[in-house]
Amino acid sequence: SKSLRVPSSMTLLFLPPYSPELMPMERVWAWMRQHTLSNRVFADEEAIDAAVAASWNTLTPTRLQSITATSWITHEN
Repeated sequence: SKSLRVPSSMTLLFLPPYSPELMPMERVWAWMRQHTLSNRVFADEEAIDAAVAASWNTLTPTRLQSITATSWITHEN
């Protein structure tokens, strides 16, 4: 928004309109699909929801950090 006031201590980084490789959550979904949700058949939407919740609950903070860590996120000036 043009009316957004950004403090001088902040720098905005603009991402391309479609850039899933820059979205940490996309990496989490890819990991979950590859490690816990693949090669399965679900009876209904509730079964999918339950499987996704169970998969999400297996993620530890360390695992999430390893999946989502990228140089542009962890880089400090």
